[in-house]
Amino acid sequence: MTLASSVATCAVGRAAPASDVSAGGSDVSEDAGGAGVGGSSLKARGAYMNQGVGRPVEMILLLRVAGRRSYRRFVSRATKPVKESAGLVLYRSSQSGHTEVLLGHPGGPFWAAKDEGAWSLPKGEIDEGEDLLLAARRETEEETGARPEGPFASLGSVRQKSGKIVHAWAVRHDADTRIQGSSIVEMEWPPRSGHRISFPEIDRAEYFEIERARTKINAAQAEFLDRLLLLLREQ
Repeated sequence: MTLASSVATCAVGRAAPASDVSAGGSDVSEDAGGAGVGGSSLKARGAYMNQGVGRPVEMILLLRVAGRRSYRRFVSRATKPVKESAGLVLYRSSQSGHTEVLLGHPGGPFWAAKDEGAWSLPKGEIDEGEDLLLAARRETEEETGARPEGPFASLGSVRQKSGKIVHAWAVRHDADTRIQGSSIVEMEWPPRSGHRISFPEIDRAEYFEIERARTKINAAQAEFLDRLLLLLREQ
């Protein structure tokens, strides 16, 4: 299977997802995951997604299975705009000849003790009307200071557990892993305490060989690693 067909097969549509659960307002914080509908309301979710909520029969099914409160909560989540981010998979060859990718660890108290599955490619939210690749380059520079010139190869998109869609491009670049001028996030911590703290969106960055990166990166983003390897084999 070629990279193009792989990306086409795995491409993510822009259907409305469950809402993100955020430890703060930053893109990285929202990668914590999403709050899904309870197991008892899975049939209700299927009815909503497949049939719509405008028909009386589906309305009754939703109310019976999920309950009025769960139904209202689910519809609220399902009708929220899709959140999207764009970023770059920076890769290089190690001295031993293995491919390595640059990952960033999110800053802040929520992520401080988290490691495996917590790291991410440098990325951030897309401004309205902004070109996706330009957004990926801008966010990568804001988070890591890296300014790769290309060429850039599209790795398509993935949908994270939170529902957020992430678009990525691969580019060969040996970046300085010392974080320089990472975006600063301000948030209330602990929650509902009235106390606000500031911290870098990414507190450290490191190159990992592909297999090691699989254990570090957000589970959904691991698909980008497979697509990168396919791309390199085709070159």
